[in-house]
Amino acid sequence: MPRCLRPCLIALAAVLLVVVAAVVAFNLHLQSATMQEELRRAAMNSVGLPLTVRSAIYTPWDGIRLRGLVMPDMENAGIDYTTALQKKGAERIAMLVDGPAGAVREKLSSVDGVLGVNTEGGDGSPSRLTVECKLNTDLRRTLAAVVVNEGWGLLELRGVSVSLEDVFINLITNE
Repeated sequence: MPRCLRPCLIALAAVLLVVVAAVVAFNLHLQSATMQEELRRAAMNSVGLPLTVRSAIYTPWDGIRLRGLVMPDMENAGIDYTTALQKKGAERIAMLVDGPAGAVREKLSSVDGVLGVNTEGGDGSPSRLTVECKLNTDLRRTLAAVVVNEGWGLLELRGVSVSLEDVFINLITNE
């Protein structure tokens, strides 16, 4: 075995030992009552609903993972999940517009109060859009006027209510 191989292996083992010790120390810190409460509070604020976190764990490849997230039975706890989600969410408007998808999306995105526009379908067929607006704003008249003023066909325009699936998706994917 070459002379420099043994010191290199010892150095590598030492670095690996330090990394493992750091991960273990960080996990112990995550398990502290103060940190658990902070994580629970951050998750609650992110979701907008009361919840319980059973544990948290850190791995270098996954980051911090919360385990055992539990929400109370909303119906029996007297929680209106739609209102709770919308406190953190946005108003949604579904539209079906006969016009060039890219231009429609760009024009609607420029309207004051619009947070985002998701499009289905493409040019050549009517575009199905979901417009997310700032909370507590009703932009249906404004969006309709924009579409009509551009000479596009407004085939459908309706408010979209928040479903339990939206709550769940928001819970597991929210930033």
